[in-house]
Amino acid sequence: MRPYSLDLRQKILDVYNESKLTFKELAERFQVSPSFVQKMVYQMKREGSIAPKPYRGRISLWQERHYEALKSLVEEYPNATLAQYQKLFLERTGMATSTPTLCRKLKKLRDMYGTGNQNNHIPN
Repeated sequence: MRPYSLDLRQKILDVYNESKLTFKELAERFQVSPSFVQKMVYQMKREGSIAPKPYRGRISLWQERHYEALKSLVEEYPNATLAQYQKLFLERTGMATSTPTLCRKLKKLRDMYGTGNQNNHIPN
């Protein structure tokens, strides 16, 4: 989700400063959440700015070596189940991974290496 524009943030702050509206009333008026209004007002008081903060996201633990290990497992064991790949991946890399994550990474491998190649063992 994209951050709210500076224009909208400024309008909310202007109305907040000029009126006695509660965070909930401001949120209803501008169709945002009350927690957004509260955080923005407190951010202005604390930091002197209403600019959106940069999205930090989550840093993936998966590195190139993990994809290489998974690819080699698929090549060695083309008919293995997800549960078997989980166990083999843990043994090979020392990194535990959930079934949904492993499934997503297998799909990513398939997309990286294509599906039209006869020698390609990445499952669909």
